[in-house]
Formats: sequence, C-alpha cells, structure tokens
Amino acid sequence: MNVRVVSALVLALLVAACGPLGDNDEDEVARDIELGEELYFQHCETCHGGETGGHIEDVPPPHNEHGHTWHHGDCQNLEMVMDGTSEVHEQMLIDQGIPEEDAVMPAFEGTLSEDEAMAILNFIKTWWTEEQREHQERITDDLC
Repeated sequence: MNVRVVSALVLALLVAACGPLGDNDEDEVARDIELGEELYFQHCETCHGGETGGHIEDVPPPHNEHGHTWHHGDCQNLEMVMDGTSEVHEQMLIDQGIPEEDAVMPAFEGTLSEDEAMAILNFIKTWWTEEQREHQERITDDLC
C-alpha cells in the first residue's frame, strides 16, 4: 500500500475523530506514517511479518488485520513495545508449547522513543479494516 493511500486512511480517521485538519497537520500525519513504516520494517517485520498473511493465534502475532493488535488500546500496545513481554506472559506461552525464542518480545525502550513507537502503531493501523480501527479506538478511549 503506498503512502498516499495509507495517509488518506489515517486522515479520514483523524478528521472523523477530531474535525478538519489544516495542511500542516496533514503533512505531519503523512510524515508520522512514513516514519512508522520505516521503523516497522527496521525493527518489527522480521518477527511479525508484513501487511498480509498470518493468523490471530500465531506467535509472534501479525499486526495486520489477521492479528489481534487491534484488540488492545494504544497504551497497552505502547507498553508492550517499550517494556517487552512480562515473565508471566512468556511462561504462559512456553507452557502452551511455544518455543522460548518465539515467546519473548524484547523491550524497545532505549531503542525507540515513545513517539517513534506510536508512529509504528499508526502505520500498523493502516493495515486494519475501518471496523477494526473503530473498535481499537473505542478500547483506547476506555483504557488509556
């Protein structure tokens, strides 16, 4: 999906949620998505895959519409990126037969800023359906 299509999707969501955007805001959103795309393919794609494929039960999960990232609020997703998986979560996956190397999500605190992690999340959101984005926005509003 090219940057213009991605930008249009995100802008439509922002306009619906926040009202009209000025030209500078539109440029800022496009830059944020471009940065998120670059960082995703640098730090995340190797384990989580790309825009297509995967299944909700895969470990590590895909972040596209076939995964479950959209089931979590922004604050939860940000915490997972910055802090990595907890020992309890890792042990739960290992107990389910998931190899240890697949059960561990590394912490990116110190590698990524919170703004960079949010740029990645905003890029990932462009892979979701409109319904998934709306659902995830409601969860974010409730939890974060």
